[in-house]
Amino acid sequence: MNKKKLRILEFLVILLVIIVGGFLVLNAVASAWGRAREAKNREICALHLKHWASVLAMYADESNEGFYPPIQATPTISFELDLNNLYPQYVSDLSSVACPSDIKPPPPSLDLKPLSPDARRRVLAGLSHSYSYLGWAFDRLEDVPEQCLPLDKLPPALAAAWNRLGGNLKPPIEPWKERGVCRQMALTAEQVLQSGDSAKADVRLDVSDGNRGAGIVHRLRKGVERILAADAGTTPEEPARIAAGIPVMLDTFLNTPTAVMFMHLPGGSNVLFLDGHVAFCKYPGPGPVNRSVGSFLEMLDMIKWCTP
Repeated sequence: MNKKKLRILEFLVILLVIIVGGFLVLNAVASAWGRAREAKNREICALHLKHWASVLAMYADESNEGFYPPIQATPTISFELDLNNLYPQYVSDLSSVACPSDIKPPPPSLDLKPLSPDARRRVLAGLSHSYSYLGWAFDRLEDVPEQCLPLDKLPPALAAAWNRLGGNLKPPIEPWKERGVCRQMALTAEQVLQSGDSAKADVRLDVSDGNRGAGIVHRLRKGVERILAADAGTTPEEPARIAAGIPVMLDTFLNTPTAVMFMHLPGGSNVLFLDGHVAFCKYPGPGPVNRSVGSFLEMLDMIKWCTP
C-alpha cells in the first residue's frame, strides 16, 4: 500500500514538473513571438513615417513658400495631419496613418473620391491617427521647468477648452500637475484656438519661448533649418545639425500609466526628423518623447474627442 502511494506521489510530482516546464516553454515562446511581432510592427511604423516624409516633401515642393501642410484646426486643434489637404492628390492609401501596434481601429479601406467635398471632409476629419504631426519647428521640448507650463497657468483659450471637460473625462496627468505640459507647444496651440488661420502661419511668442531667442516659432517649411541657423547666428555647418534634431512626426503616446500607453513596447516612439531620418526614442527621454509632450498631446486628444 505504501509503495502504491509512493508511485502515485512520484507520478504527480513528474506531472507537475511537466506542466510547469510546459508552461515556462510556452511562455518563453509567446514572449519571443510577441517581441518579434512588435519589432516587425515598429519597422512598419518607421516605414510609414518615411513614406510621410516623402508626402510632406512633395506638398512643400508645390506649396507657397515651401510650407509643409498645416495641422488640423477644426472643429478644434489637433496635432495631426489635416488629410483634407493631402487626399487624394498626395496620398491615396489612408492605411499609412495607422500603426499596426495601435489599439485604435485602422482607417476604413474606402474610396472617398465619389463623396461630396463636405462628406469627404467629415470622414477625413474623423479618422483615427496613429501619428502626431507637429506642424512647427518646435525646439523647446525638454521636460524641464523652464520649458513647461503648469496646468494652473494655461493660456485662456486652452484653459477654457480643458475646463469644459468633466473631471471623469480628464486624463490622469496629476503626477505631473506641477510641471504640466510643453510650454512652446501649448502657447502655439493657444493662438490656433483663438484663430484657425494661425495653423497656417509662423507664431510669435515671447523671445524666451520662440525658436532660438528670435521670438518666433516657425512653421515647418523647406529650408526652415537655415532660417533657424541664421536666427541663432551659427556656422554654415549648423543647418544640417538643426534639421537632424527637429521632430516632424512621431508615434502617438500617452502618459497614462497602462499597458497601452505606447504602441511600442518597451515604451518608446518612432520619430521622423526634419532631415528625413527616423529614430526610435525610449521614454522618458529627450523631447519629444517625454512627460510634458505626452501630457500635452493627451490633453488635446481628450479635448478633440469631447468636442461636439
